[in-house]
Amino acid sequence: ERDEPLIAQLAREMGLQTQRRLDWTLMKLGTFWLGSFGDDVVGELGGATSFEQNLSRIDPLVATGEDFFAAVRCMMMTRGVAALMGFPCLDSAVQMRPAAEACLRRAGDSFLGEVQP
Repeated sequence: ERDEPLIAQLAREMGLQTQRRLDWTLMKLGTFWLGSFGDDVVGELGGATSFEQNLSRIDPLVATGEDFFAAVRCMMMTRGVAALMGFPCLDSAVQMRPAAEACLRRAGDSFLGEVQP
């Protein structure tokens, strides 16, 4: 259900940069940071606790997108608390989508026309 090319594009627009500039790496980072710690995202890279270290062996992160880092950190910490409460695979992107789309509609953002429901 995830639009992997779009996730990579948005991660790049947020300021994420990797050494090899692989779309796959940006998609993985964007999904991990703003979406889910679930096995479908992190499993092939050793799970949530090893994910970033193992991903950096493939394509090291060189820029984090400082403008968005505080929001990303808050989302990741909130998901961490949810995991401790018994919801380890909670997906922030899925949970926040209705509110984000409503906000974009109010702002008259044309991006919503590109998003498939």
